[in-house]
Amino acid sequence: MQLKVLETVKARMVQEAPQYLLAFYNDFLQPTTVPDRKAKKSKRRYFSRPNDDNRLRTNYGNIQRALQKGETGNITEIVVKDGKVLLLSGIDTNKEVKAGPDRVKLEYARYHEEGTKNFRARPFLNPGFEMFVNQGLPEIIELIEDDLVKVYNGR
Repeated sequence: MQLKVLETVKARMVQEAPQYLLAFYNDFLQPTTVPDRKAKKSKRRYFSRPNDDNRLRTNYGNIQRALQKGETGNITEIVVKDGKVLLLSGIDTNKEVKAGPDRVKLEYARYHEEGTKNFRARPFLNPGFEMFVNQGLPEIIELIEDDLVKVYNGR
């Protein structure tokens, strides 16, 4: 019975947590519309004006792709270890994003999360995860409770 309970919890967390996290992370990101300039040499489009918003402007979607379950550069993972379900989420600078025009590692995401001497922080992981814990996790727990009632009743 204990194994069935753990499998039920794991299955629901694997199914729900990454989607909830992505939604909360995206609340703190500012996807761009259309770049307003084109580089002379590379012909690559870019933004001439600075990002003066409190949210990190995302030009090519590399961060959003890395936050999505199963995508290249995925940085969210569910692990069951010693009978505990662990949710790992964060920027892994060793995981390279292979899709999109940049094809770069996500080091810059960490710089924006924490800030540097050259620009202020525009965090999205910490506040997004905090919102997930306060709003998303209780919803997932309700779903898990419903699943466990079904397991207990033999359905």
